[in-house]
Parts: sequence; structure tokens; C-alpha cells
Amino acid sequence: MQPNETMFDKLTSKVDSWVKKWLKNYTPRHISENKVIKDPVWGMMSLSPLEISILDSPLLQRLRRIHQTGLVNLTYPSALHTRFDHSLGMLHCATLIMESINRKEKTQGRVHVFSELDEQEVRLACLLHDIGHSTLSHLTEGLYSYYTFISDVKDELENSVQPYMKIKPKNHELLSGVIVKTPSFLSMFEEAVKSNNPNPIRIPSDTLGRISDMIMGRPVDGNPERAYISDIVNGPYDADRLDYTFRDSFFTGLALGTDAEKFISGLSIGDVPLEKGKRKSIVLNINSVSSYDHLVLSKVSLYSTVYNHQKVLATNQVVKNILNILRKNPSSFTLQGIKLKEVIDFLDLTDWDFLIGQTNSSVIKQLQEIIAKRDIPIRYVRITPLSIENNTNMLPSIPPAILKYSELDEQEKLREQICHDLGFDDSGPNTIYLGFPKNPDLRELVDAYCQNYDGAMENYNTISPMNYFSLYSQYRWAVYVFGPYKKLDEKIYNKISSIINEKLNIQLTTNSRPKTLVKRGII
Repeated sequence: MQPNETMFDKLTSKVDSWVKKWLKNYTPRHISENKVIKDPVWGMMSLSPLEISILDSPLLQRLRRIHQTGLVNLTYPSALHTRFDHSLGMLHCATLIMESINRKEKTQGRVHVFSELDEQEVRLACLLHDIGHSTLSHLTEGLYSYYTFISDVKDELENSVQPYMKIKPKNHELLSGVIVKTPSFLSMFEEAVKSNNPNPIRIPSDTLGRISDMIMGRPVDGNPERAYISDIVNGPYDADRLDYTFRDSFFTGLALGTDAEKFISGLSIGDVPLEKGKRKSIVLNINSVSSYDHLVLSKVSLYSTVYNHQKVLATNQVVKNILNILRKNPSSFTLQGIKLKEVIDFLDLTDWDFLIGQTNSSVIKQLQEIIAKRDIPIRYVRITPLSIENNTNMLPSIPPAILKYSELDEQEKLREQICHDLGFDDSGPNTIYLGFPKNPDLRELVDAYCQNYDGAMENYNTISPMNYFSLYSQYRWAVYVFGPYKKLDEKIYNKISSIINEKLNIQLTTNSRPKTLVKRGII
């Protein structure tokens, strides 16, 4: 590192080479008029010439080839929506929120809080917020934690001596925020502004700095008085959550009881307390709390019904199998000519590359074929509150030992032990998989505030406590052991159960047995 060069600067330099490669042959062209796009979730949405020129760039177009929900479509066939669709939907939701708040300000005789420049920058931040995603979205993002460089950058941001820098963005948010700060992206953006933006953007580099702040959840320009602008993109009441909840529900067929209009109309700007001082944030009117309750419940329901569906978890394990082979053998194996030596390499992979890309690994080819034919592993063991002896409290509890396995390294150690004890391969089509559910992250509720009838601010978590929503997940949690269909028999089941009982300090009941054994007449 150069003197005074931060880890963030070093990451920006690494990412710049990737951005430069992707934008090499792209020159933003002049767009003569606005473009209208029909969205099945929200209806008609309009984009400005500048937004269209950014949307047409290869960085945004690659999002058409990255599914929003990974391979959920193998279980919910219509869930084929992409990060591209979601980015457009988020832009639309953010616009509705800003317009609603500005109308409120106008009726009260105040100047609009979102200027024309603010609105344009927020809309661009929505379009760009997911460009740091790799193949199959969150499935690859979890593996970034194996690369310590990313963790070091996040620690640097979280431990900054400047209060406004103390953030810990998600992995894809960090990469997205870095991408828009690179010299190569700035060069393309300046050309797009020059060709398509008579106003309001005057200094493109400043605009991209604020967009990066929004994506990573930092107050724009480090100013707590303007934190509400970033809240639209990354905050407790952001447009991101609003769109993906409705979009994922729509394309999986899960009915929602959420009133988006009621929720949006209840948003405004208020002063919320900090440890020292205060910040201006997006807050919710107390009358609209029920609409947000429904939104949070919908998110929790999506986790239990869709994201943690046992077939989805089984499919995810095949994906992780392929990625781990590539990650652990970066000098030997490639996919579409790509070696996963560092996190930046993931950004070259889209879903198409992953599913049908050429590889020099015969094992990866076999796993790709498993996905193509949907010959996914079946359930060997199911661990739930109802499959554990003496777990008959009014509130079924999660065995404490399971919490240890929330870490990927611990899950992998347990999986490898099961494979070793049973004589299964560590990877490839004839291996054992572990499917641990991913619980919804509800930490945003701690930072959400509601404005009471007398104007006072109440923490949302005191009105609708987070543990109310967490209880549902606690009832619905399930851990699975998966394996090849042809390998399952009573002996294998008993061996796996014995290892699970020992490691988790529990005693499994017959409810943990797979239906396959019953159907074969074995039990």
C-alpha cells in the first residue's frame, strides 16, 4: 500500500481494472427523449435520457443475467426475475417515496426537501445499487467472507474515527459502492452526463460520491442532516426492501397483505436521536405502523416459505459445491475461463456463465448437469423443533449448539466429518450436503422510528418488538442433511443421526426421518 492509502482505496484500485474491462467498448450515446417501461409489479415507469444511457451500459445489462432469487425458479418456476428488473422497480419505489414526502412539505408551506438534483441522484443510486452482485445473487455473496481482504475493508469502515464513516455494508453493497467510485466508471459517467444531462448534475464526481454513500448506507457527504437521502436507498424504510418484497412475492405466487400506498403515504422526515446529537431520517407516521408490520411479516414469510424451502436449500448446496471447488482450487479449475482467486473474480460470473459455462473440471460438469436436469439431492435428515425429543415447550427452542453452525466454516467442518464417517466424497455429485436456514435480518428495526401523534419519536421496535417477528422464524426453523437419491438407506440415516445427536447434543425422533425411506417400505 502507498503511504496514507486505505484498504478502501486499495479495493477501489483493484475494482477499477474490472470496471475498465467491462466498459472498454461502451460509449454513452445521446438519447433524445424519456423512455417508458411497463413493469408487472408497479405498472408504468419513466426513465430520463441519462438513466437510459447508464442502464444501457454493460455493467447494468449484465444484471439481466443474474436472477434475483438465485435458483429458486427450480422450485417456484415463475421466479425468473432478475437484478435488472429489481433495480428498475426500486427506482420507481424511491420516486414514489420522494414525491409523497415533497407533497407533504408543499402542503405545509415548506420548500421541497428533495431537490431536482437529490431526486436524480437517488434514482441513479437505485439503478446502480446491485452492480456488485455476482452469479446467483446472494448465493455467491456469502462466500466473499472467505476472502479476508473484503472483511478488512469492512472493518476499516466500521472502525473509522469519523462517526459518519462507521458503517458495515453488506458485501455486494460495498462492491457496488466501490464500483461507482472508480476512475473508469467516472469517465463513462461524465460522458453520459455530457450527452444527456443539461441539468441538474454539474459535478459528476461529486454526484458519484453521494451515490456511493447512499448505496453503502452512509449519510450523503457525511452530513447527518442529509441522512434521510441515503435512507431512501439503504435504510429501515428503504425502496430496496419495498420492491424486493413485492417482486419476490409476485413472481413466486405468494400473496401479500401489505398496503404499499398506505406505507409510502406514512413516510416523512424527522429528527431521530443518536448517541450524540441527532440525524434527519425517514420516519413513519404512527397511523401507518400496521402497513409496515405487514411488510416485515411478508419478509419473514418469504424466508420460511421461499428462501428456506427445502428444495431451494438443496439446490443451493449444489451451487455452493461448484463454487467451493473453484474457490479451493483457483490454480487448477476454471469456469468460462475464470479463476476465483479473489473476490473481484466473482464479478465476471453471471448465471449464464455458471450454469452453462465451459469448465476444465469433470466434477463441475457433472454438477452443472445435475442442475440442468433438476436431479437435485434429496432429504436424508430433517431437524426441526418437532423432531427433537423433549422439545415440547410452548415455544420450541433452537438447540444452542446449532447457533455455532451459523458460521460457514463450522458448517463445512460438520459436513466434511459426516462425509468422512460415511465414506462419501467431500465434493462432487456423490457427497453429503448441509442446508442451514438463513434467518431474516431484522436489525433494521432497531434504527426505524415512528412519529407519534404529539410529534415525539418512538422507536419502531418498542411499538412492534423485533422478537414478535423472530418468534415466527423460531417456530419454522429447519436444518436439513441432503444426499444422492440412490445412496439413501436405513444404515446411512442412522449414522447421520448419530453424528447429529452427538454434535448438537440432541436426540432425534422419528419425525427426522425422510419420506423416501417410508415410500420404499424400509420403515
